[in-house]
Amino acid sequence: MSDPLTLLLGERVLRPPPQDGPPLAEEPTGQGSPWLETASLAGPGRLVGLYFSAQWCPPCRAFTARLAELYRTLRAQDQEHDRVHRFEVVLVSSDAEVRGWDEQRRSMPWGALPFEHRQRKFSLCRKFKVTTIPTLILLDSCDTHVLTKNGVATVTEDPHGLEFPWAPKPFAQTIAGPLIRPSGEMTDYGVLEDAHIGLYFSANWVLTASCMVHVDCAAELDNDKAHVQEIAFGRFVL
Repeated sequence: MSDPLTLLLGERVLRPPPQDGPPLAEEPTGQGSPWLETASLAGPGRLVGLYFSAQWCPPCRAFTARLAELYRTLRAQDQEHDRVHRFEVVLVSSDAEVRGWDEQRRSMPWGALPFEHRQRKFSLCRKFKVTTIPTLILLDSCDTHVLTKNGVATVTEDPHGLEFPWAPKPFAQTIAGPLIRPSGEMTDYGVLEDAHIGLYFSANWVLTASCMVHVDCAAELDNDKAHVQEIAFGRFVL
């Protein structure tokens, strides 16, 4: 029976062209093979990033350089400590022409979904609701559980990987800081203890908006993590 990552990406992905630095992963098909067994990317404590990008996209090219620098930094650390590589990336390209896809792939130190696997690319976009690029989906390599769909922001905010593997922060740590009462008076997070909290994401220019997350704060205090009771997503009507 195939592992979850193989079911998601297929039996094999293309390895990157030869580059300086540590190899992508152990290669069971031989050093001369252009293929990498998808299962070799999975393992306890390892993250896989699905990188949705395209050569014709200027923001993608800018983020690719940032992601590649982080990728090489983490791999060098793993090599220095003689441990398995903790971070893998697979390109899922939106290039419509093989020339652009190949040019993009050759600028990256990680593997790629083959260009001809367009149906799988579309399936991945639908599964993870990818509508813009660049998008980086970070997955647990063992069960493909989504750790974050906003990997671009994660890497941008932590370009050196100091907080890798970017585990979710406790709710108290996320919201910690000064708060403003309706009167304009400043207060802190402590006033919210033992309360049910609604996070309301809105803007003055939106005619109607509703996006609330109700959090059981008492559970957060006991378990050091927030318990989401209900999520109701609204719509913008312009």
